[in-house]
Amino acid sequence: MPQNNTKIQGKFYPLQHEEWLRACWELTPAQKDVLYYIRTLDPYGDGVELSVSAIAKKLSTENKEVHRSTVSRALKTLDEKGFIDLELLKVKIKILAGGLHCCLIATSAIATQQARSPRNNQVPKTTPRANPQLLRLI
Repeated sequence: MPQNNTKIQGKFYPLQHEEWLRACWELTPAQKDVLYYIRTLDPYGDGVELSVSAIAKKLSTENKEVHRSTVSRALKTLDEKGFIDLELLKVKIKILAGGLHCCLIATSAIATQQARSPRNNQVPKTTPRANPQLLRLI
């Protein structure tokens, strides 16, 4: 088999064996898909601005559609389990019929990875958490 000597351009994060095992044990396939999609866009955890619908569209194939609700639940779980630090940046508020209920819908978020390369000496920033009962990512 011929060897390809073409170098790949870009930033790379060395995936640690323990990190991969933890993801295999704790995450569903959809959650792993979202995590590694984010990991490839932001290998050192500097923070990346993403929309849930854009992630769903990129992860969908002609044989398998990934729904926004699946991505939203995956992001929430990844945040709860400490794989990412999710910060809502922009929200869309929708008043439901009758004016008795309202729904806060996030349209954009930053996902920062918790597992960092030894070369990344940035201190993670802490952000106040919103009430999770009022939030739903789209």
